This record gives sequence, structure tokens and C-alpha cells, in this order.
Amino acid sequence: GGYVRDLEVGHVTEDDAPDTDLEFLFYLLQHVDLRRITGDVGVPGLNREMAYMEPVRLPAALPEQKKIAHILSTVQRAIEAQERIIQTTTELKKALMHKLFTEGLRNEPQKQTEIGPVPESWEVVTVQDLVDRDILDKPIDGNHGEIHPKVSDFVPEGIPFIMASDLKGGLVDLKTCNFLTKERADRLRKGFSLPGDVLISHKATIGETAIVPEVEHYVMLTPQVTYYRVLDRDALSNRYLRCYFDSPTFQKPLKNVAGDGSTRAYIGITKQRGLPVLLPKIDEQRELADISGCLDKRIRQAIAKKNAFSDIFRTLLHELMTAKTRVNEFEITA
Repeated sequence: GGYVRDLEVGHVTEDDAPDTDLEFLFYLLQHVDLRRITGDVGVPGLNREMAYMEPVRLPAALPEQKKIAHILSTVQRAIEAQERIIQTTTELKKALMHKLFTEGLRNEPQKQTEIGPVPESWEVVTVQDLVDRDILDKPIDGNHGEIHPKVSDFVPEGIPFIMASDLKGGLVDLKTCNFLTKERADRLRKGFSLPGDVLISHKATIGETAIVPEVEHYVMLTPQVTYYRVLDRDALSNRYLRCYFDSPTFQKPLKNVAGDGSTRAYIGITKQRGLPVLLPKIDEQRELADISGCLDKRIRQAIAKKNAFSDIFRTLLHELMTAKTRVNEFEITA
């Protein structure tokens, strides 16, 4: 069917340039599964001689190679464009939140505090202060020790069992997380997190945040994640709290206390209660949350597009390199 040349990786070099497109070769090598030839060993290894013997197949016609390379590079550029959007929007959010949590939105005078200059009307309190004033419930994490669920407890669907790795882009990933039966989850002692709770990771992965979405019952937390439940919505917005938790103003002291950068980075509930919280008036809290939410939405859209393009790239790479789809079957557009 036009794929007439069977070669070995080691024999496809620049010497083949007259009838081998090097950009096509770059994508071909991404398709070759070199892990397959390492064997079932404790510590896999791959040397040059093993790789060089791996057979590959090339389209006979150079124009077809070039078109395959063009198609794949077009999708690759689309992925890279979304990565740039994610990076620049993330940097913009970080810089803007630093400015807003220093200057506020009302152009008011600043006062000097233990965490730096802040708007004069804002309070600087601790998590424990908010608990004492019945604005926040006591922060709670998941179950430790023997009561912690085991892998054998996981089921295909049920109560979401949320780890730090399930907090992604400001959202709780309910598609790829593990699940427990409700009967098993109900037997646990703590970590029952309800819709609207603000989550923050506090062990190993420090400072990832999200708000629990609407779920049928609750989500169950691991010991890596703490929930913050707002009791007085007239004094504190949960969306603002998550926005503040994301800000450099909070992240810096959080990671300093946790010893971020260490594989044992950790900040327990007791130390979390001493962390500072900036408390503007409720209307300003909501405006700050809206600004942060717009940037979060832009980042999530770019992440979704990047993931979609990545899926397309993997599919095309397989289909084109195995000749299941031929380039004359479709045209790619911007």
C-alpha cells in the first residue's frame, strides 16, 4: 500500500536524505515503542545497539512523508500555542493577584502589616481567628493510619476519594479519582467534605486548591487534603477564600511553613490554623473572586484545548505511521 521500505532505526540517517524527510523521521521515532524491546526486567535499560535493530516502515513516496510531517507539526504547533497561553495567563494571574492583594480595588491608602502593605480597611487575621468568630468551621483533613482506605476498597463509582493529585486547575477531578462505596466511606471518622468547601493540599504537593462541586452526598478526603468550610457567607466568600489561597500572599507563607521543596513537605492542621488571612469587606471579596475566576476560566479552556490537541496528535501519529489513514484521505486546515 505504498509502505514498501522496511528498515532498521540505525539505518535511517541523514544519508537517506534524498528519499527520507528528516522531520518525518523525527515523528516516526516518537511512534516507535522502544520500551517494548527493553524486556521484562527490574530496571529497564536501552542501549544504542538495541535501538538500532528496531524495525520501522517508511512510505515509499517522499511527498507523502512530507505531508505526514506537515500534518503532525501543525497539530504540534497548536499544542505549543495552548501551552504558551497557559503559561502567560498563569503568570498574569500571579502578578495581578499580588498587586490586588497589596493595593486592593478601591484605591485606598495602605497600612503596613506583618505580611506587608495591605489596604487600610482590610483585616489581617489568622485561620484560628475565623474559627473563633464562627466564620469558618474547624479545618479537617482525611483519615490517617489503619483507618485509611486501601486500594482493595476502591470501586468503579461511588463516593469520590480525593487526593492532592485530584486537585487540577482549581477543580476537583471527579473523572480520574478513586471511589469508595458509601457504606465504606460512612465508616470513616473524618474527611467528609461537602459541596462549596474550599480544599487545599498540604502534604508533598503543597498549595493546590479547589472548591468541591455539587455531588450526591460528599467527597472523602485523604490525609493530603484539608477542607475549609465557610459558616458565615456574609463575612467570607468561599470563592474569595479559594482565590486568596491561590495568591502569592498566602502561598509564600504556606510553603515556608511546610518546607516546600522537600519530599517530606507538610503542614498539619495545627500549623494551618496560624496562617494569615486577608479579610476585605464582602463586596470586595466577591469582586476579587470574579477577577481570579475569569483568569482561571481562561487557563482551564487552554488546558482543555491542549489536551484535545494532544489526543488528536497521538491518534494521528498512530494512524499515519501505521498507514491506517493515508494523507490523501483528508486535508488539514488552520
